[in-house]
Amino acid sequence: MIAVQTLYQECQDLLRTYQGGYLSNDEFNRLVNQAQNYLFKTLLEDSSVDRYTNESLSPFRKEATIAKSSGIYTTPTDFAEIREVAVEFILPSGETEYRPCYLITDLGLTMTSPIRKPTKTSFGYTKDVSFKIYPSSNVRMFLKYFSKPVQAERKVAYSGDSESYTSTGTVNLEWNETDKSMVLDMMLFYAGVAANMPDIANWIQLRNSFVQSENKDYKK
Repeated sequence: MIAVQTLYQECQDLLRTYQGGYLSNDEFNRLVNQAQNYLFKTLLEDSSVDRYTNESLSPFRKEATIAKSSGIYTTPTDFAEIREVAVEFILPSGETEYRPCYLITDLGLTMTSPIRKPTKTSFGYTKDVSFKIYPSSNVRMFLKYFSKPVQAERKVAYSGDSESYTSTGTVNLEWNETDKSMVLDMMLFYAGVAANMPDIANWIQLRNSFVQSENKDYKK
């Protein structure tokens, strides 16, 4: 976790040092979320990043077991990207077995293919807003996914013309403490500050050449 108050103090110190500037609380809240959302999206889309092992993404690797409702499997509210889909299959003995579930890209062709057709040994799924699993069965879906970063917010209390930080209602960042400098540098970039700018500018420029992950579980 990264405490927003610590990030706020370090950001203001650097702004004064490099630019003589200052961020209002509202500006800070806007920039910190702009920075973390960009970093999250970039790490997921950068083909050089192993999304399965990258430590920066560890706070966002989640799991959920989802029951079917009205024929579909609804994604968690914090769902961002698929990591892996499986089916929780109950054996006649009562034991639970997790069976693979693969993405169906052409439903019509797949369902009529004697080779590719999903079975209760190897299920298939489609996803639009929600998931559907084939062959249709009253099974539960086991979903490994990346969650959206919680929107951070630094709260302040007002007394006359002055404001002071309050932990009540404050939402810290889920990122690892070791990633604080990465988030801070990105905020400073958006704020127009030149701290560490050559490295950051090059990294941002390379963003345009990133190729979306070819991992089999990648799907918008």
